[in-house]
Amino acid sequence: MFLTVMLVSLATLAAASPVQPDAESKHWAVLVAGSAGYFNYRHQADVCHAYQILHKHGIPDERIIVFMMDDIAMSSENPTKGIIINKLNGTDVYKGVPKDYTGDDVTPENFVNVITGNKEAMAGIGSGKVLESGPNDHVFINFVDHGAPGFVGFPSKTLSARQLNNTLEKMHGMKMFKQLVFYMEACESGSMFQGDLLSKNMGIFATTAANAGESSFACYYDKVRRTFLGDVYSIKWMEDTDIDAMKDYCTDKVSSPNVPLAILYNRMNDAKTVEEQKETRVMLAEELMKRNEIAGVMKKIVDGASNANGALTEEILTRKTQPSNFDCIEAAVDAFSAHCYNVGQVDSAFRQVYALVNMCEHSSFETNQILSSIAATCRN
Repeated sequence: MFLTVMLVSLATLAAASPVQPDAESKHWAVLVAGSAGYFNYRHQADVCHAYQILHKHGIPDERIIVFMMDDIAMSSENPTKGIIINKLNGTDVYKGVPKDYTGDDVTPENFVNVITGNKEAMAGIGSGKVLESGPNDHVFINFVDHGAPGFVGFPSKTLSARQLNNTLEKMHGMKMFKQLVFYMEACESGSMFQGDLLSKNMGIFATTAANAGESSFACYYDKVRRTFLGDVYSIKWMEDTDIDAMKDYCTDKVSSPNVPLAILYNRMNDAKTVEEQKETRVMLAEELMKRNEIAGVMKKIVDGASNANGALTEEILTRKTQPSNFDCIEAAVDAFSAHCYNVGQVDSAFRQVYALVNMCEHSSFETNQILSSIAATCRN
């Protein structure tokens, strides 16, 4: 089976705790598309494709748990209702996908409860399915969404690197796996496991689409569906697994933060009428204006926290720092989401989280200064 080969071949897992050689082992999977909206079509397409691979290789649905908004297949923008594809001219990957947690149930709290096997917390929510894996089992987690230094997104909230790794440690302490493989598709996803965040010798192998300071990439722009169908990292591992698939490997890749702009540029160029072109041009101008507005708000926040120290503000807005002060960082991101822009809902606001991380990691700033500046800036 795919997961058996993948897990056993990872030499990094050789230190996993020994188990009885005749003990029965099972494979479990948790698949998460953390975004919402048709412009993020590719995230749900990636997760649906991952489900098809696992299902094809014999993992039963009762041991595959899927989180996704499920707002793409029947979207008014989708010209092929009820069908999702993950590559140009591809086959439907949506059919048969379990809808365990959709819509408002796609939250970091539910994700944490599911992967720690908290049945009581999930009673009455979605399918109620949770991981029920044991010490001899193999667990695969595939997370696809937007990211920022030390964070990944859900449709209306975020999950920090500290929260994620504390959860993985809890799973290890509960003996929920022999080996766990984590595939993460998100910008700056390397920051989620960087340094000492992921404890060694737990039998966990984590691989990410990007390092701690770079973007992930989308690909396969579809002129019919008018959106990108997949993400480069996800496409590569899945097309390698699909033995019979033609491997195109995404020659048209676009960095994730630029996907909305690329979609709108393509739609404007492909417009069939002058009116459609004008409408798309307005949407593009609004997107650029929104990005500039959000960047301007963050600059004001940094200016306020630095007491208008121009050199310090410039430093904060141009550097990239490894997140470690999560007490400050989580509080700052929560405050920014509450008072300014919800980073789980506004992708371009998520791109500004790096500045909050930089302030929290800089000796010139106290947490209260940052929180006060956020509140004052966005209140005004």
